[in-house]
Amino acid sequence: MTDHHEQMVRGFLDALHVSDPDFAVLTEGLLAEDARYVPLLPLRAPVRGRAAIRMTLERHYE
Repeated sequence: MTDHHEQMVRGFLDALHVSDPDFAVLTEGLLAEDARYVPLLPLRAPVRGRAAIRMTLERHYE
């Protein structure tokens, strides 16, 4: 992993691990349009695309 990639991952994790994450920043600002997210919940299929990832993350914080 390059330094740039590491900074992007750390930026995503820092933005995610707050009490009230800004999901627009997380998805639009830090993810590629065809990003893939694998939830850490058992039996969940990977999620692909910014909009689908945003919906998944928002559900985790409801």
